Amino acid sequence: MSIKDPYCCSSCGAKFSSLVLFDWHRTGDYTNEHPHYGRSCRNNQQLLNHGAENIDGVWKMPMTESQAASLEALKARRNAKF
Repeated sequence: MSIKDPYCCSSCGAKFSSLVLFDWHRTGDYTNEHPHYGRSCRNNQQLLNHGAENIDGVWKMPMTESQAASLEALKARRNAKF
């Protein structure tokens, strides 16, 4: 898998840009006994309510302002070294 390859769910077929979001979309216990009946996938509305965006068929979490600021600071430090 290359860095650009999405994580794909074998249960629902959804594609995710990060392992964290992929893991979040799977919910439930690892048991098949009542009352749990095992793992399941969250639906599209639940992903949207969580803040995820579907861009070109891949679910992604938008970058927060804090993350964007950290990225810009890292770029500035990298550029200052060259």
